[in-house]
Amino acid sequence: MTVLSKPIEIGIATDDDDDEEVMIVSSPRKSKRLEHQSKQPKYKTGTAIQKLFPQGWFEGYVESFWIDDEYEDDVRLYRIEYEDGDAEDIEEGDMPPLVQFAEKDMKRQTLRQLQRKTTVKRAARKPTTTTTTTTTTTHRPAKKARGGTAKGLQTLNPDSGLWTGIFGQDKGALLQESLVEKIHANPPPPKTLPQPLHACIPLMVEFWLLLWERQMIFLEGKQTNVRVMQKHHFCNNHREIDRGTAYLRSQIMTLKQELQQQEKPLTRAIWLEQVLGMAYIYRLVNKQESFESDRNPTGGIPRLGEWTKEHEDYCREIQAERRRDNSLPSFMTRAHQAISYDEYIQLGQKCAKTIPPIAKQVHAAGSNLRKICNVLQKLGGVSSFRGWQLACDLEEARCLGPDVPDDFTLLGPGARNGLRDVFGDDVYNSHNLLDLCRHLQSSMTYCLQLVDLEFPHWGGRPVTLKVIEHALCEFNKFQRSDAGGFDSFRHRHSRASMDDKPCGECQEETTAENRARCDTCFLIVCQQCQKDQFHSIRSAEEDRHGRNCCLACHEIDELTFDD
Repeated sequence: MTVLSKPIEIGIATDDDDDEEVMIVSSPRKSKRLEHQSKQPKYKTGTAIQKLFPQGWFEGYVESFWIDDEYEDDVRLYRIEYEDGDAEDIEEGDMPPLVQFAEKDMKRQTLRQLQRKTTVKRAARKPTTTTTTTTTTTHRPAKKARGGTAKGLQTLNPDSGLWTGIFGQDKGALLQESLVEKIHANPPPPKTLPQPLHACIPLMVEFWLLLWERQMIFLEGKQTNVRVMQKHHFCNNHREIDRGTAYLRSQIMTLKQELQQQEKPLTRAIWLEQVLGMAYIYRLVNKQESFESDRNPTGGIPRLGEWTKEHEDYCREIQAERRRDNSLPSFMTRAHQAISYDEYIQLGQKCAKTIPPIAKQVHAAGSNLRKICNVLQKLGGVSSFRGWQLACDLEEARCLGPDVPDDFTLLGPGARNGLRDVFGDDVYNSHNLLDLCRHLQSSMTYCLQLVDLEFPHWGGRPVTLKVIEHALCEFNKFQRSDAGGFDSFRHRHSRASMDDKPCGECQEETTAENRARCDTCFLIVCQQCQKDQFHSIRSAEEDRHGRNCCLACHEIDELTFDD
């Protein structure tokens, strides 16, 4: 044991009552312990949080801890990864309520699960002679009975707004009640769905019902009667027709025109490098309004090698304004800030050097999406899920060739939660997740036939694994909202006012009644210019499988290279 011969002075404080100076002392051992503790995180890696943004609640977890020593007082920060792969840094002082929100939500979910298990156990004790559905929702798949057939199926929530919203109260209830009998009478072929997964069919049907309803809203402008979808925002099934992705596509088409004006051969390597540079800068911010603003000196997304000091100044102006008034629009997406302003500017400055070697590696990977995602994660600020976003951007711009195999998708946290909602914990934990996505994909026709529906294919396109991944995240949001446990989730807010633009050809003013909008680049044209500017026009009343496609988008879809 070491004897301390003398205390160490830490500082001097003043007693307000008598203005007498008081010496604060500490031993070297205690000082060392305090210094060590100050460097340790209060919240461990993996700690769950929930944070409320203007669009609603988002779930995340602690990915790492670090101390920013650039300020006079060291700032303790936690890197938070959100459910769709984006991230932000949060100071330690702001963490306690966010952790408490997550803990309360977990307690509510645990309580609901216990209630469901109790109800199922009670129902199991009652001798029955006919097959009926219970009044609770459980995602636990049934055990196998002798003979290899399912002993039971998942039970559905009879209060779900999805069934009554689509079919009406009486018909929705009848379809739910008859679903079990239909599945037993007409089980899916083994190639469609392996027998051990038959117990999961009821919630697979519910997954496809949500996709069907969302597709009808887009294709026919259907006014949904599903109460959750009336109140909350849900993305389109196809990411290509979401507004932010459509803006990126419009910028890519402008890039193509600029490259053609240079009268140089357009090779796949050149096209891939240029598109990757543009998509990378855009996805770091992921907000259309920031690049489309009249204040942006670049007039859009900066091209590769054209990063400017003026664009940096524009970013810093927005940052300074936000510091003075936090209610002003952010430069980054307001759902969750992916990176800081400084990080964005630093990565943008290096973009001309970092993109070309990565583009070469992507080109060498051919159309192997798994390899491409791994390569893209070498870029600064790119998480695994953002790597998947960039890979999708490249595929949709034909940078990877015309025939990219539909054999891979990368699930973010939200999509993984959705997959667990469909198949239940037991199946989710015991199967390959990509295989489960494939089984869900192949079950579409069978599941919808059980409720006498046919899926409306946008533009005749198949439902790919990319669509499954995109929709699983929305299914998880729907399940939480429909159960009433996530009522503050991002409320529905129409951005249709952004379509109030003049005709892109004749510059005449347009109205909702006399204009057409391209599905994938959101080009607006008046009725008189549609024939000259559009390759195809969808008739909502007659053609569920159609697509509004402008000539420029059609050229991208059919793009060929000089090599």
